[in-house]
Amino acid sequence: LQAAVSCYAHASSRWQHHHTAEQGGSSSCPLSAGLALELGQALRVDLDRPEEAASQFRLAADLQVACPLERLNNLGLLTSCKIHLGDYDGALSVFNEMVSVAEHGGRPPVGVYADILLRCEVTRVLLLLILQPSAQRLPVDLAQVLEKYAWAEDGAVPVSYLSEDEFLLLQSLVMACQSHDLESLCSLEADLWRYLSTEQKDLLRTLVVQMSRSSK
Repeated sequence: LQAAVSCYAHASSRWQHHHTAEQGGSSSCPLSAGLALELGQALRVDLDRPEEAASQFRLAADLQVACPLERLNNLGLLTSCKIHLGDYDGALSVFNEMVSVAEHGGRPPVGVYADILLRCEVTRVLLLLILQPSAQRLPVDLAQVLEKYAWAEDGAVPVSYLSEDEFLLLQSLVMACQSHDLESLCSLEADLWRYLSTEQKDLLRTLVVQMSRSSK
């Protein structure tokens, strides 16, 4: 395996060197990024080695700074690896990076950019509720993620890519966690289920189990 990884890395490095010479220092190299993505997928899917895969997805993302959709795809795969590894803080950091990239796709976000921002929004809420960081440790941008659900009183949906139903359910979820209302949390798990991806369902289940244990 290590020999194969080294071969891919060598090929990627050669392509990057050639591309830099041709393009006068451009950091984007689609061929090198493609090799890193292919290796990352093989490590993650075929070999179940998410930690090694994560480094390849990071490399692929860094090589696609001029191609936002490709970069977002690689960053999305990186977040899945970090969540699988239990590195929730690391996943949050990458989701913040994804939001920054996706928001440059236009306002209001539409199409695939809206889909990506929806994934980032919901997953960041779940990760923050699991981690329960203190106010002193919480960066301003992440504090604002939760505040929009904790303090919105007029029922207005603060972001265009969330439906009213999704927003109200997430708002109820945040309030249930803040008040340690396990009964409401379990009920909300069922209500939210149809809106969530498999990854998000696993995170919500982790949140419910964590709160259930802390309430005993």
